[in-house]
Amino acid sequence: MHYARLIATKKLTAGAAFAALLAGSQVAFAAGAQIAPHRAVYDMSLISAEERAGIRAARGRLAVEIAATDCEGWTVNVRFVNQFTMRRGNSSLLDIQNSSYEASDGSLMQFFTREYVNSRLQLEAKGVARAGNSGGNVKMTKPKEESFSLPGNTAFPISHTVRLLKLARKGEQLDEVSLYEGSAEQKVFTANSAIGKKKAGGERKFLKGGKHLEPLKSVNSWPVSVSYYDPAKKGEGEETPSHQMSFALFDNGVTGDMTIDYGDFKMKGALTHLEMLDDPGCE
Repeated sequence: MHYARLIATKKLTAGAAFAALLAGSQVAFAAGAQIAPHRAVYDMSLISAEERAGIRAARGRLAVEIAATDCEGWTVNVRFVNQFTMRRGNSSLLDIQNSSYEASDGSLMQFFTREYVNSRLQLEAKGVARAGNSGGNVKMTKPKEESFSLPGNTAFPISHTVRLLKLARKGEQLDEVSLYEGSAEQKVFTANSAIGKKKAGGERKFLKGGKHLEPLKSVNSWPVSVSYYDPAKKGEGEETPSHQMSFALFDNGVTGDMTIDYGDFKMKGALTHLEMLDDPGCE
């Protein structure tokens, strides 16, 4: 993916709900799935909103920088700044800053997040998550010291994207996995993914006229859609996802334009800047 994630949803302001995308990374040293380190910027805008969402307008920017760490893991720095204007006329500036490290084998993730509303710090979350075949755990130090367990074979954002890339290259179309993205909430999503037909490099219209996107011209990609379900809210009958993401997943791990659907409103992230960073050449 997928800035994927990615993906923490937070309800803010009295009487009105709006959410922010906290990007997950999509890089790994796993054999056959090494991803190119890069810096990407997306312009965020509101596509549509139902009346119940209480949102009149939303626009901002998502910036993601992914770098290698001695061929043992990856560091990811994310900043999401978005201005939400509500139907009643008031507005709020949401600023989410996240730094994380994930081991190349997907067994460990360290994360630190700060969330600001109108320049005032609302939340700090810091923790270490470990995953394994028989189960894992998360140890939080902020906002308070606590621990909770993870299901067996839980994926973190990096390992999830590696998984999607491997499946896409094999021509597989469907996937389901438990996903923990790193947050203060004791929440593990069930991520259901649908992978579309491969598109050869040069077929994407959004690349035309964008010199900063030249590195993607000859790179194959797949359309991917991921639905995130909260098992704790599972009820009778048809389940409704907490949120959904659709995006172009490139074979070098870069995520193209994306759409995020929160049910009562949708946002678009348009890739407007891409800079390829130094590749450590790990195998």
